[in-house]
Amino acid sequence: MIILLLFLTNITQKQFEQKPIIFDGNQDIYTTDYLFISTPYGIYTFDRSSETWSRITQTNGLLDNKIKLVGIDEGIIWVVTANGVACADVRINDWQTYEFPGDIQGMDFDDEYVWLGGDFGLKRFDKYVEEWEDVCELQITHLLREDKYIWLTTDSAILRYNLEFERVEKTVGPPRSSYRFIINTPGRIWFLAEDKFVAYEKENEIWNIYPNLEIKDYSNLGDSLFVVSRQKVYFYEPKADDWRLFRELEDVKGVNGISANNEELLLATDNGLIIYNREEKSRKFYNHNNGIENDSLTAVYSGPHYIFVINKLNIEYFNRETGLWRAERLEPSGEKKEKIFYLDEAGGHARLIKNTDIKLQGRAYYSTTTTWNDSTTATDYENINMKLIGQHTSNRLFSLYYDDADKEQIMYGFGYRGANRDLLYRVDGGFLRSEYYEFDFVPRLSIFGGNAKIKVKEHNINIQGGQLKSTLRNDFFYGHSTEKEFILHDINYQKNTFYYIDSVESFVARGYDTLFIDDRSSITNSIKTRLSTTIAGITGDFDPLINGVDYHINYEKGIIHILTPRAADDIIVLLINGREIVIQSDSVRNHMLENIYYLGPEIIPGSFSLSITDTLNQIHPLAEFGLDNDSDGVVDAEFINYDLGYLSFPARRPFPDTVYDDTLNLYNLNIEFRSRSSFFYLSYRPIVKVSEKVYVDGELMTRGIDYIIDYTSGILLFLREGAVSDFSEIEVRYSSVERTRTDPFYAVQPNIQIREKVHIAPGFSVVDTQRVGHLSGKIEIGSPGKEIKFIPQFAIDTKEEWAQAYSLIATYKIFSINTDYTGYSGDFQSFGLNEEKYGRLKQNGAVSLGVEPISGIKLEGKFKEKQEIDSTGTQYTCRYSYGKVNYTASELPSGYLIIGRDFLPDYRKDRIQFNTNYSTEFLRSKIKINSMVHNAVLDFNTGGDNRNFEYIINTNLMLPFSVMTDIYLRRNDLYSDESKIKEEEELRGTINMDILSGLYYTGNYNLQSAAFAQRTFQDMTLKGSFFNNLNIAPGQWVPVFSIVNFSLGLSRNFEEYLRNVETGYKKPIVVFSPLETGLLSSINTVNSYYVIIQLIPFSEISLWGKHTFSESGNGYYGMPLLKNSLHEEIKLEIEPGDLGRFTTVWNHRYNEGYPAAMLDNIYFEWNRPWSQLLRTKFTTNYQSNRYDYNFSSTEDYGIKTIIEFLLRFTARSFVTLDFGGAKQNNYLNGESYTLISGLGCNLNIFKFLYLQCDYTVTYPLDSTTTHFLTAKITGQF
Repeated sequence: MIILLLFLTNITQKQFEQKPIIFDGNQDIYTTDYLFISTPYGIYTFDRSSETWSRITQTNGLLDNKIKLVGIDEGIIWVVTANGVACADVRINDWQTYEFPGDIQGMDFDDEYVWLGGDFGLKRFDKYVEEWEDVCELQITHLLREDKYIWLTTDSAILRYNLEFERVEKTVGPPRSSYRFIINTPGRIWFLAEDKFVAYEKENEIWNIYPNLEIKDYSNLGDSLFVVSRQKVYFYEPKADDWRLFRELEDVKGVNGISANNEELLLATDNGLIIYNREEKSRKFYNHNNGIENDSLTAVYSGPHYIFVINKLNIEYFNRETGLWRAERLEPSGEKKEKIFYLDEAGGHARLIKNTDIKLQGRAYYSTTTTWNDSTTATDYENINMKLIGQHTSNRLFSLYYDDADKEQIMYGFGYRGANRDLLYRVDGGFLRSEYYEFDFVPRLSIFGGNAKIKVKEHNINIQGGQLKSTLRNDFFYGHSTEKEFILHDINYQKNTFYYIDSVESFVARGYDTLFIDDRSSITNSIKTRLSTTIAGITGDFDPLINGVDYHINYEKGIIHILTPRAADDIIVLLINGREIVIQSDSVRNHMLENIYYLGPEIIPGSFSLSITDTLNQIHPLAEFGLDNDSDGVVDAEFINYDLGYLSFPARRPFPDTVYDDTLNLYNLNIEFRSRSSFFYLSYRPIVKVSEKVYVDGELMTRGIDYIIDYTSGILLFLREGAVSDFSEIEVRYSSVERTRTDPFYAVQPNIQIREKVHIAPGFSVVDTQRVGHLSGKIEIGSPGKEIKFIPQFAIDTKEEWAQAYSLIATYKIFSINTDYTGYSGDFQSFGLNEEKYGRLKQNGAVSLGVEPISGIKLEGKFKEKQEIDSTGTQYTCRYSYGKVNYTASELPSGYLIIGRDFLPDYRKDRIQFNTNYSTEFLRSKIKINSMVHNAVLDFNTGGDNRNFEYIINTNLMLPFSVMTDIYLRRNDLYSDESKIKEEEELRGTINMDILSGLYYTGNYNLQSAAFAQRTFQDMTLKGSFFNNLNIAPGQWVPVFSIVNFSLGLSRNFEEYLRNVETGYKKPIVVFSPLETGLLSSINTVNSYYVIIQLIPFSEISLWGKHTFSESGNGYYGMPLLKNSLHEEIKLEIEPGDLGRFTTVWNHRYNEGYPAAMLDNIYFEWNRPWSQLLRTKFTTNYQSNRYDYNFSSTEDYGIKTIIEFLLRFTARSFVTLDFGGAKQNNYLNGESYTLISGLGCNLNIFKFLYLQCDYTVTYPLDSTTTHFLTAKITGQF
């Protein structure tokens, strides 16, 4: 599964300040396993599956080995050099080259085009026609595609190409300057000039200007931007809107490269690699003494499993799992060979046919893991990703490929590429996607078959056919929630989960309590089991359960909630306040509650609907069961816990006794509600990768910017704040994988060029049983600023049902228009394309207008109407319209106003949004104010309305004496028929102070709350955090103290849900600790502080220490009892000349709880390189663990010593040898001794063959020997 919160927004990377390009292929579905690194000798490619390297050079098909830009677009790798562009499908490696007379500075992609920018202007490559088109003439220094624009930088300005209206637009906010580079983050686009930085905020559409830094490298983590400037680390903090020196690493010198991930900041320096853990505020060093061959590093890249560093001689990489550093030499390509059989960076070659090079490329490997002791267990895995290519000197190419990396979706096929003027230009076979020229009435389907393109001068014919392997789907969602509807039977109450303490509901005083369970099975007994113990007159083997961990008590009602349901014959005894109470035993059976039903958590109050029916489907009033005392037809608030998701009946047995004595049900609980959720779950999976289109209120969202999706699990997550509102209509159109489907698909479509930029494409398609004739085309006329683009489409089937569509884009000076129309006759089969929320689409029309009457003012408007018809013939009309006025000025307030109205079958929605921003200086202080007001009203056709009113105020103040504050306030109120049903608030504050030299303070505060109103009560959620950090550098006051630095931190975090709070209650504006108003449903809280000291008395000695104390707890129904924990750590590192590197780490942890744990660990490590070929590593680890169970305690301790030898033969070949032993004293098994030995090898045999093997023997002196073997053999071409 994809880790959802990790995402990248760019699919192209440009060389920055002569740095190597490190491009991770995990951004594209076809190159997930690969990492690409540009060098002076081509692109080095690391395969993470086989841990092997390959290289892409001029031998493969590049125009030059020195790379300027690299990009991946749906499995096509594009490489820009000084001589032009080369591209290839990674499945078949069919390298094509395009030479350009000018200097290419930017490249990016969208669904239809590849975009290039340089001193020749802006060009685009039509992926279907496979031809380059001129767009405009500009001196472009960089470009970036983002959402609806191609952003362009020049020597004097920032421009953007509007993809909707296909025109170049000027920007008013940024000043004139020579811009050279663009950096994209989720919320901002950065434009770098020699004298300034300019940032464009996407949400607020505002420009901010910052002083420049001489950036040598950068890495972003979300909107946080880390840069290297003058060999120091600087940091842009988005919450504070502030650039500052990264104080935690202020003492580090000689920084050349940087890489950031969720936990770490990695620095490539003149003296090695530094890994800084931002959460723990600890450092780890690597240099020639402990693994790296060359300390002078220029770049670094961090992944989840590997770390890569680059120097002038090598790419060195670290396997986080094995702890080993390895190196790949940087060296020129070998001379071209004329042998019959030979091997080079382009693969294995065989010249058996005249003028034809037969190449074997890719890799295949087999791995096995085997363990021998008393028995043998083994697992194995094999993977093949191979290509067999035949390439003629005329550049004609034939390729076969096979890839089984995904065992459920094995890919195989072939490809043929002819010369540019060949009649048969291209043939592909295997698992493919259907494609058409400007024809949208057949969706892009996954097929197993083939396609071919025949070219005759400027004309071509596309032929495709095979079996269908996907189905188009549509899912619809509403707001920030998911709708749930299901039936519970009366017998589905929560059994053996809830118990009365005193057999009836009664108040119980809070005090010390422990719940004891005897499951009457000796098999489950453990160290914490109290054997043959008598409690409440019952003797048994009791296990204690812990309040807040295993169970919770509702003290007001005297109810125990056991988190894991018990067996019906378990003995349950509660010790509380000195009382011993039997909850369940052979003689006590009347404590279990039989009136609670589990619904699911995070129910939105007010959305819950319940009806109770009998077996004859007759509805019974809720009042009959005591759930509706005010006779409003809704369950009263006191009987439902929206947070935990439980429905409680007032009667102990709400249904007849026969329900509880039999397995047959008499009543059904028909339940509907909406639950809060950040995730949306698609109905069908797995999903064809990149097949989805996500619409919010009719607007197409951008993958990676607005949302991400997991194609395996079908989970959709919106990333951009504000992308989805409470009233948003969400439509997701996607294709699900259907490998077992065998329905036929065939299509023929000629593409005839009447004249330049005028194409017509008739065609015929067979999809399943449907036969469709169709005609499409494209006409483009005019010159820049006066252009028209017209795309007509028409389709008719054998039943004379038809579909038609027209698109027109026109620009004339300051005016732009984009219109679309789509229409279907009654029964035209469009294979899911015309399936909409209310029925089948009958016709759809849209028009967008744009005008810029004067500089700084832009007017936009859009109108869209859809007519849908359901199976009964009922017609539904959906209309969407809005107008937008955008005003930008450099010295005055800027902003935009949006007014919209939507008509849907269920309701009418009116909305208005006003954003404004203003920056100024006053008394040498810089002030920035951003604000937003949004109001939306839903007027339902059935009567009543919903309305939400939202506003945001964000103020940033930077004082002249190094104090910066940022305050963000957001409020969102939701009304139903003028009654407020929800009130959301968010308050964020940040302060950075650097007033006194040597003291730097950072504080962050965040409080999010929501109140859900009901008739007489309200439910509330609160989530608060408060973090403070103070860095102290005494060397700034007294130079002799520069050897020591301190850091102090304090934080408070809590999250709680309050039930049945009085309607008139208003929470305080600022809250630092949990509230106890109303009934507390659930709470989670953590408070902590830390002290860090770093001492570097000499350059060879480093001492680091950290003391952390925290208290935490979670609970239901009341405030939890906070448990303390302590963590102390000291690390000493010494590098005494040529003796290597010595590291000693002492760790002490104490966790209060059950059992109380005291853990101590002392670790010693000595690394020394004896030569370039031999390294040793000596480690000793002592560990002591003590657990206190109150009535007893256990203590384990042990020591383990290992010496490791690493003997390197070549850069790719080495062996490791380990010897050592361990002594363990365990409370169960007593004292034991173990001898340990291991042998590992990594051998590169015959250049193309790799053998990786690790063999370990663990030899206990008093038990069975264990042998563990992992081996992998890889063939790499």
